[in-house]
Amino acid sequence: MRQFANRCLLSIALATASAGAMSGDLKTLPDVAIHASANRNESSPATLLTVKPSGNWVLLVLNSRLSGSEAYLSSLKADGFDGDKLVVLLLSDAELAQSWAAREVLPSKARLASSEVYQVLAGLNLPGTPAFFGITAEGKIAWQRLGYGKKPGERLVQMWDWVKRPIPPASRISVGQ
Repeated sequence: MRQFANRCLLSIALATASAGAMSGDLKTLPDVAIHASANRNESSPATLLTVKPSGNWVLLVLNSRLSGSEAYLSSLKADGFDGDKLVVLLLSDAELAQSWAAREVLPSKARLASSEVYQVLAGLNLPGTPAFFGITAEGKIAWQRLGYGKKPGERLVQMWDWVKRPIPPASRISVGQ
């Protein structure tokens, strides 16, 4: 009985949070200046809103100087995440971002952008990285998470869910994690 009551309370809390998110009180994504890597071999000035995919999408902010950043992207690829609705904003200069693109570190369809650390952290009001943002088609921040999560695959499941795509059958991640 207690489990049922806890599940009901959790469902009510989630529904309330979703209703608040849908009521229009979402914060607009700041249009931070970036260097976009077009076709993974060019760098041109842009903003986050000019490189965004259509529909709901995920902004992943990573620091190129942290060793776990590259490993995390590799794990996304290994788990079958193609990055179709993913923009990776790398805190680095454009040259380093180009080297990541050349080494094919990213999931195959992810978009890569780079920007200076201070500008992004201040513009997005971030205390650090990695940071994940669920962005609506209208450029509103629906959710934000800092860190890779407590369980392996936790953020991957959140990203898959947000872009409304099924988790690939080849994935090592299960929804129950």
